[in-house]
Amino acid sequence: MAKTNFTKAEEALAKELDKMLKAKILEEADQASGQQSSNDGQDKLVLIMRMQRDLKRLHAKEKGSYEEIDLPKSILRALVKTPEKLKSKSWKELKEIKDALDRYRHELKKRYPGLTDEELIQLEMEKHINKRFNIRDDWLPLQ
Repeated sequence: MAKTNFTKAEEALAKELDKMLKAKILEEADQASGQQSSNDGQDKLVLIMRMQRDLKRLHAKEKGSYEEIDLPKSILRALVKTPEKLKSKSWKELKEIKDALDRYRHELKKRYPGLTDEELIQLEMEKHINKRFNIRDDWLPLQ
């Protein structure tokens, strides 16, 4: 069996680690000098994307999720449509909406407690004792 040469991979890893270290040092220097991070716009965009994902998931889980949060879809669309044009007041509203989403998600977890890993395994074992895992339950189509 031939030996594998990992020098290129090690050099690439070292180069990327150096880049990460430099970025971390620059970020700490910005925080020490009191300047805003250049990633502020990106952080806001990530906040909006997470809110959209959470709302889609909550709506799939429970259809009345928008009504429980007291959030009309039109307002959310208007806030999310152009994130670069939002003012600080709008960002405060978005953060309040995000907090309401987090509270609602926490309530849903209490309402629908998930099964632990052991309980899930036990349920699968009870279906059939000798069943093999990762095998489809139905017949394969003839070709």
